[in-house]
Amino acid sequence: MFQRGIETRPRLSQEQLLLVLCSTSDSLEKEAHYLQILEQHQVPGILITPAGQDISHLMKLRRRGIGMVLLDRPGADSQLCAVAVDNGRGGEMAGAHLLSLGHRRIAFLNGPSIVRQCADRWEGLVKAVRAAGLDPDEVIIEITLPGLTPSEGEAALERLSLRKWPTALLCVNDTVALGALRGLERRGITVPHDMAVMGYDDVEFAALLSPSLTTVRQPKHQLGQAAAELLLTDARGDAATGIRRSSSSRSSWSGRQRAPSSTSPPV
Repeated sequence: MFQRGIETRPRLSQEQLLLVLCSTSDSLEKEAHYLQILEQHQVPGILITPAGQDISHLMKLRRRGIGMVLLDRPGADSQLCAVAVDNGRGGEMAGAHLLSLGHRRIAFLNGPSIVRQCADRWEGLVKAVRAAGLDPDEVIIEITLPGLTPSEGEAALERLSLRKWPTALLCVNDTVALGALRGLERRGITVPHDMAVMGYDDVEFAALLSPSLTTVRQPKHQLGQAAAELLLTDARGDAATGIRRSSSSRSSWSGRQRAPSSTSPPV
């Protein structure tokens, strides 16, 4: 969890700062509501994974003196500090893994394209397919989900049944993969023999499943630590001069694939 990496930074306790968590569930309305409350309470800084592509409202908060760091969202298009995983590279790694096993019909259970991570992982998968000399339109079946939940992952299988059945499911995150695994089990489809399933994020429960979920691991602890340091610096400014930095800082990591268990070559 990003939270654990954030909480381990000693500067939080040294400066007597309290970490407050707000879950937007990728809702623009919830995000606006929480930001309004946080500004009213005069918080010194906000660490945020934006719900949408437009971050002009975050820039306004930054100009009003609130420290701001984007988490798991590249900040190249703004003057905001950011820490992020290369989601495009992660999607490419996941696609390359399934293709190397011989899968040529991959269903990608994706989230809304307005969510940057979803869009980047999709682009990475397409890149992997093209690098293998294949046509993405023939290999990939994209199923766009309204929410990134287990129930949506399970419901996606109903939409797949109307098309040519794939040999592999690539899920945009492990939570969606959990629902897909549950749906496959209820249909008597064994994993990985009948269907390969791959997730993304390597959340704690992924290794506890049977079989354990093949997934792309994100260095969330490191991301949380780096984000906390950037936020504290951005919110407090230089202690000696009192001058806040005006230029943005960005850090980026690449994900890693965890040992495969729920993926195998197609039958």
